Amino acid sequence: MRVKKLRRTVKGILPDWEIERLCTEVQPPMISPFISQKTGYPSRGLGSYGYDIALGHTFLFPKEGILLDPLDVKEEYWTKLWFDDGEGVIIQPHQHVLAESVEYFHMPGDVMGICFGKSTWARLGLIVNLTPIEAGWKGRLTLELHNATSNPIRLWVGTGIAQVIFFRGTMPPRCLYADLGGRYQGQEGVTLPKQ
Repeated sequence: MRVKKLRRTVKGILPDWEIERLCTEVQPPMISPFISQKTGYPSRGLGSYGYDIALGHTFLFPKEGILLDPLDVKEEYWTKLWFDDGEGVIIQPHQHVLAESVEYFHMPGDVMGICFGKSTWARLGLIVNLTPIEAGWKGRLTLELHNATSNPIRLWVGTGIAQVIFFRGTMPPRCLYADLGGRYQGQEGVTLPKQ
């Protein structure tokens, strides 16, 4: 049964029609590109109370035998690779890589997102880790992918990788991510820790 779209401000978790409104009737759109229904497998696009984001093209693989330190990040410690749509990317056993979302976000000042890995990948042993998407943040998500198994896992560029659930607060925040001078504001792709 289809729920009638109400024209009121939703507080709490956002339903599909409110997510769609924020992506099609508001400028800039909250998610771009936006797909109004789930498609493909693993799926991407709008769900009943969230949005399945897709795996992008760029990956960063840490080189072996180096010390990863957030206070001393060096780009030469990472190998950057680009993969085409539909191309398979193999994550080796116990390997950790950074990837990007296809989607670019412009978060409204009163909405934040929480990301979760999709069940298809979880059942294969892939841990998808993302931090919350702050109110007022904009950019392309950097995803941390970890193969927790003793077997290689093949990922497919352009397919669903994680789901974002959006929440609207009952009160506006005192300041937004951009107001705080957030390090990752406006990131365009896979982004290493910034000092």
